[in-house]
This record gives sequence, C-alpha cells and structure tokens, in this order.
Amino acid sequence: MLAAKGIKSVEGVEWFELGMPEAIWILDADNFGPLTVAIDSHGNSLFADVDAKVKENEKKARAKLGLS
Repeated sequence: MLAAKGIKSVEGVEWFELGMPEAIWILDADNFGPLTVAIDSHGNSLFADVDAKVKENEKKARAKLGLS
C-alpha cells in the first residue's frame, strides 16, 4: 500500500482490544498523504455513495443513447 511507505514507525496503539482497524494508532510518518477517508463516524461510505451515483448516471446516459 502506497500510504504505508510513509510510516517510519508505530509509536503506540490505544484501544487495541476493539480490533486492529478500530484501534487508535500513533504513527511517526513522513509524506503520509493526501488520503481519502472512505467511511465517516456514522458508517456512511464514500465508495457506496459514489457507486450509487455512477449507477444512476449510467441509467440516464444509456437512456439518452437509446441503450435502455
């Protein structure tokens, strides 16, 4: 993963008992980003939102081109 190349070291981890992805990782990093956060604190997914918009626009484009 490209972002991992910017991590120099892991300084610590808090709340590891919640699981690896949910834990709070304390990193020493350099050139780490820009990054896109895909899921917000309410569980909304950027990828799901974009996918839904693409599917909606695809239907419109196909209809406009007579490919319905």
